[in-house]
Amino acid sequence: MAVPRHNDSKVPADGRPLSTYLKALHQKASRALILGQGSAAWEQCREAIQYCNIARLTSEYSEQQARQLCCRLWILYICVLSSLTEVAEEDGKLQPKRKSKSTIDDAELAEFPATVREVWGSIVNAFGGYAGNVDSEVLVPTVLLCLKLRDARTARNIVEAWLATLSDDTMYLLEDYSSSGYTNEPERQQQRTMVQASYLRVCELYTLHILPQLDDFPSAYDFLSMSSVVSPPAKDEFTRRLDALRTPAPATKKKTKHRRHKNKKTKPSKPSENAQLQRDAGSAATASVNGDSASNVNAIDNIHNPSQSERSRD
Repeated sequence: MAVPRHNDSKVPADGRPLSTYLKALHQKASRALILGQGSAAWEQCREAIQYCNIARLTSEYSEQQARQLCCRLWILYICVLSSLTEVAEEDGKLQPKRKSKSTIDDAELAEFPATVREVWGSIVNAFGGYAGNVDSEVLVPTVLLCLKLRDARTARNIVEAWLATLSDDTMYLLEDYSSSGYTNEPERQQQRTMVQASYLRVCELYTLHILPQLDDFPSAYDFLSMSSVVSPPAKDEFTRRLDALRTPAPATKKKTKHRRHKNKKTKPSKPSENAQLQRDAGSAATASVNGDSASNVNAIDNIHNPSQSERSRD
């Protein structure tokens, strides 16, 4: 079933202000998710995103406040999706977990989306109609959900559409305009720092997780070499990690000397740690919703921090 379209005519049935209503839905859905009540969490999120549109929320909020509320609701929505889905036979398909004591019946998931691509289309509509206007806090968990479902191709399309349509103001914050008067303003400087960190996180996902999973290492190297935003130290670090993914170091076995002792039992040797050091470039990308993106949700299913999922070792 399709993701519900944003409803511009409906109003909360109890007559409360829209912002108050959405905050209440967010709180209920968060609590239900934490308690493992998947169907209840889904129902609350499904209701909330019908109204989750920046253009509509600006009638009660400033644009920044409307954006923050939209981000919170969509992040929670993606977290709920992640908790309810499992890897399907068809890559990228949002398949509800099979019914068991800890899962729910498909019939209880009204209007459950078919693919992440479908979800992304609704997110873009909520943020003004173009991908570059979507906050990276929402982009990152969406991409990670794609990777969880083994749909790196959709993840790539999402990131590339986002990079190609970033606003001029965002690009201004990303570029190094140290001589500009704006950079001397504390609020502007703080905003710039946050935007740059978010952008770097997206670049990390793109070059070290998405493209390697598609076995497209040349595109990853080209992106890093041509980027005017990623700093030289970050480029060097990403390139080093990319080299390690492309050509994993062979495992080396330590030679141990065995001494024969009469009437003495030899102690079993400890398992080699080399197995823990081996990495598979094909599975370098692991799905997660990390830190800031999941600050409003404390229980997320099958999640790992991507920054720790792939470590390079000298």
